[in-house]
Amino acid sequence: ESKEDMQVLLDYTHKWCENWKMKINMSKSKAMHFRKQATERCDTIFKLGNAEVKYVEKYMYLGVFFDEFLTFEDHGVTMTKSGGIALGAIIAKYKKLDNMGFDTFNRLYESSICPVINYGSEVLGYMKKQKSDCIQTKAMKIFLGVHRFACNEAVEGDMGWYPNHLRRTLNVLRYWNRMIKLENDRLTKKVFNYEYSLKKKGTWCDFVKSTLSNLGLWQLYCNLQACDLKLCKERLYVDVWSNCIRKKPKLRTFIQLKQDFKTEKYVSMNLERNQRSLLAQLRTGTLPLHLETGRFENKKVEERTCKICGTNNVET
Repeated sequence: ESKEDMQVLLDYTHKWCENWKMKINMSKSKAMHFRKQATERCDTIFKLGNAEVKYVEKYMYLGVFFDEFLTFEDHGVTMTKSGGIALGAIIAKYKKLDNMGFDTFNRLYESSICPVINYGSEVLGYMKKQKSDCIQTKAMKIFLGVHRFACNEAVEGDMGWYPNHLRRTLNVLRYWNRMIKLENDRLTKKVFNYEYSLKKKGTWCDFVKSTLSNLGLWQLYCNLQACDLKLCKERLYVDVWSNCIRKKPKLRTFIQLKQDFKTEKYVSMNLERNQRSLLAQLRTGTLPLHLETGRFENKKVEERTCKICGTNNVET
């Protein structure tokens, strides 16, 4: 409740350690003042016996990086870096093994990268788009052998992989179901009930509220009921994905070939990499056919001709 109470608790802790011949590792024991950026940090010096507890700007606890302002930016950067290293190891194996199929690649990604980049997403998944989302996009495009500028929605549709931000949202909803079923005497449930009662914007509960409202499941939030994750997954992305690919002229061929959001047969088949790459490029509109590249080259020739003639009219 106050700085004085904190010091009293530290004194009790020190006394208990002396009675039971325990020693606290001061190199891992730090003080952090969580606050708004406009608020100055506390200048009180806390002591554990004769040792001073030093202040830090960030601290890792149970694998999550906390900072003074609870932005969790360091956590996102660290998870992205770790996920990139894990993806590099998978890519090295993929290039070394010529016959690595989709099932093997998918299992490697699900077991080696997803747990890293989405660590703590049950609690932190309500935050805005994170840098780790690009790791999944990179993994899909490398497996399909398409250009890095290929449409993400087309690549996700052929791979049958939901975007990473949706994985985080589903983790949040899965944790919501767990909190609903948790007993009220548990400390985690008490924290949940406290935040739920606040009805404050920008919180974890507010994110769940807005998500369920967008899915037409408002009553589940009001009545504190669990949600169907499979239904939420379909409503969260499949409809949005279908509308998105129809609005992109580059995917005019893709929408003629693709009806359902699922892993395509050519992706799961044991094709050679160049064969899978050609099919993926053709479907996503990135295959360098004369139908695509010829228009651009002819336009450049016309522009150069008009420049020599001294006119800005390309058609002339």
